[in-house]
Amino acid sequence: MGLCRARYRAARVADRARQRPLAAPRGAARGDSRRDGRAVRRRPARRLGAPAVTTIETERLLLRKPRLEDAADLAVAYADPETVRYIGDGSTATREQVEQGIAFWLERWEANGVGLFSMERHEDGRVIGRSGFLVWDGGAWEVANFADAGERAEVELGWLVAREHWGQGYATEAALAMRDWGIAERGFTRLISIIGHSNARSVRVAEKIGERYERDIVPWGKPAMLYALQA
Repeated sequence: MGLCRARYRAARVADRARQRPLAAPRGAARGDSRRDGRAVRRRPARRLGAPAVTTIETERLLLRKPRLEDAADLAVAYADPETVRYIGDGSTATREQVEQGIAFWLERWEANGVGLFSMERHEDGRVIGRSGFLVWDGGAWEVANFADAGERAEVELGWLVAREHWGQGYATEAALAMRDWGIAERGFTRLISIIGHSNARSVRVAEKIGERYERDIVPWGKPAMLYALQA
């Protein structure tokens, strides 16, 4: 759709790293699963089977399951305080920690049948960020899997681009492709994005993909805004 013009193809490689991530997501204050006094309708949560398509091509990007070797490029982004300011607790990470994080992303793929994608640029093969899906328990606002979260499961569509590539539309290009893939391939009828209150860049991306502000929540122990779309 639009800039993304995604062309899907089956992935050839599925890394199955089993390292323990250095820092698991922290628990957060409980959030209300209702808005405006009405229950939010969600698709019944379940573990999704392995998708037929895990590689997506857009005009400028190859979006694919992450590999441990992506840490070399991603470590540049995660070492920059400004890039990670709104990611998790805002802490920077070493290359070793990024490798552990990638292993955790792959475990999320195994548990949920969906996860984060590396953003590889066509022109030079560099991994300039990541985008994709993370499953949350919308009652406790903790990262979870479909089986444990059940009816409380919320699927977040997120993105991160290294600061040297900001202002070029990569986050929106990837997020549009992820949105379309999630709806078409995974059958998602609701997607959310969790955005820090002063993160104007991500608010603009969320609005461009059709999300709208819903309410405030407190994940990671930090107040944030919940943006959402209904497919």
